[in-house]
Amino acid sequence: MSYVRKILICSHNNQFLVDGQGPLKQAFSVQWAQTAEAFHFLMSEWEPDVVFYDIDAAISIDLKTIRQNHCPSELLVYSFSKNWRTSTQEQHLKGGIDDTFPVPVDPKLLVAKIEATFHRDTIIAMKAKNSNASNGQVQSSSQQEVPVKPKADRVVIDGIEVHVNDYLIKKDGQILSVTPTQFRLLTTFITYHDQLLSRDWLREHVWQNSDISPRSIDAQISKLKKILPDIDRYLTNVYGKGYIMTLPADHNIAA
Repeated sequence: MSYVRKILICSHNNQFLVDGQGPLKQAFSVQWAQTAEAFHFLMSEWEPDVVFYDIDAAISIDLKTIRQNHCPSELLVYSFSKNWRTSTQEQHLKGGIDDTFPVPVDPKLLVAKIEATFHRDTIIAMKAKNSNASNGQVQSSSQQEVPVKPKADRVVIDGIEVHVNDYLIKKDGQILSVTPTQFRLLTTFITYHDQLLSRDWLREHVWQNSDISPRSIDAQISKLKKILPDIDRYLTNVYGKGYIMTLPADHNIAA
């Protein structure tokens, strides 16, 4: 089953894009946010690939906040208005919006625009991956070993205790609640510390080749960082390539 991309429409106008919802829902999964609270919840839990922002019936969200707080490079943000001025469009594009559209807009054009953009980005990512592999910069998944748990039973990083065989994470003696996926992510990063792990590699080995989008992988890693903020300083997102964890010099590994 192929991955269905998700669109989050941000507007308190129930008639916004009403004529275009049919074609959009045929091509994508669509959700609606009419409040800032709903927007932030859906961004965190539903993890959309595209955000439609209605300028004329805007909910109280700073456009820069969308990009800074929620968006990795894979998320598209489109803004819409009936009363566009060139200066306003320019301001939005400089603020991180990917494109602006006048209302009404042909829904088939929107569908084609989204599909073409993601198709282009996929081709660019594949070319970059092949180029890096040919230059010996990044190991392909076939060159890297399948992830295993750290050889040690317990790993301590800045007071965070990872009990590998017991599937537990503790901080200051308290057990932290993490999902099995988040636990696998953390132990994989620890096992392959100081190695660049691409999103494709993580999808293949942590998610066993399931049909998960790069956006969802980023979201799961962001959730892990929120649960373990001390880990954030050691886990780096290398733009366009993947993630690398560098363990502190004083980390402790106990057999």
